Amino acid sequence: MAIGMGIIIVCALLGCLKSRSRVIGALIILSLWVLMSLNTANADYVPYEYMYNLHLENVSGVNFGYLFLEQMAWSLNLDFTQFRMLYGACGLILIASFVWRYSSKPNVVMAGYTLLPFLYDVVQFKFFLSASICIFAFRFLIDKPKLYVLKYLFCVGVASSIHTGALMFGVFLLGVLSYERAKMLSFISGILAFFLSYSGIASVLAGAFMDSSKQEIYLTNMGRFGWIPYFVSIVGAILICGFSSPEKLGYSLSKCSRNESRFIIYFERAKFALLPLAAILPISVQNFYRPIRSGNLLVILFLVSTLLIDGECARRSEKTMLAILAVAWFVFTQVLIYGGVFNPVVIAELSNNLLW
Repeated sequence: MAIGMGIIIVCALLGCLKSRSRVIGALIILSLWVLMSLNTANADYVPYEYMYNLHLENVSGVNFGYLFLEQMAWSLNLDFTQFRMLYGACGLILIASFVWRYSSKPNVVMAGYTLLPFLYDVVQFKFFLSASICIFAFRFLIDKPKLYVLKYLFCVGVASSIHTGALMFGVFLLGVLSYERAKMLSFISGILAFFLSYSGIASVLAGAFMDSSKQEIYLTNMGRFGWIPYFVSIVGAILICGFSSPEKLGYSLSKCSRNESRFIIYFERAKFALLPLAAILPISVQNFYRPIRSGNLLVILFLVSTLLIDGECARRSEKTMLAILAVAWFVFTQVLIYGGVFNPVVIAELSNNLLW
């Protein structure tokens, strides 16, 4: 436990102290890879190891994309640990490449990722693989190359073949709309989604697309009385990001790199996509919070880009207050995510590793 926690703390500190160092960036990725790929016990480890070792191809919940990855590993005679080593590296590289492309302080962003969603990614490995593809694919919506929407949807489709939860990343297409349209559409769709979710209608509709075992996992345990703190976290992130925009803080995007400014412009609209995602939490917080948890990486990237920008800021006192609120949001969300699962997630992961 002590070694694993020490790695997490060192990664976070080095990331904040050496925000642009490529050596430190590589060290952070390597450290996360060790914690993820060489982990030998977590809440989901045993059933996935069992299915992998016995080559169980017709198990409910295993999508054909994930099965394809397993079949590739079987053809290479990889054991389960080697399977996680290979695809853990792929997922982490996709995430890191996205962060390094759009942040001027990438190691700070990766430090935030290390502390917030990463430990859940170790457990929910299948969703981690699908989410890493979607996060990498955001570059199409940000840079807008030819056929960018189709390219993004293709990536989401590939990701959903690994885990169907990736389909929810489609809502981030809101970021390509104008600011007002994105905001209006998010509120309308959010209200509709909340009504369908809280009334139970969404569960009935979703059940038509699931077999009985998936319905039991995703739909039987309503989260009506557990979603409010998560909703507060999401709304708080949207508000802090809204007040942390360059326009609000009084500086020009010319202070940012070309890629970073593109990301800021995109996320000022895409942040509203978190609202309809939040509206479906009453169905099941545990399962439908996943894309929001991964999407927090975008929140962290945006806040680092806007609140830690170099140079003078016309509203320095306001910027300082927003930075304090951002840290408070980060700590609150971290406690919210890990507080109830500290033993099966944090302790189990950091205590069980092939290296110690």
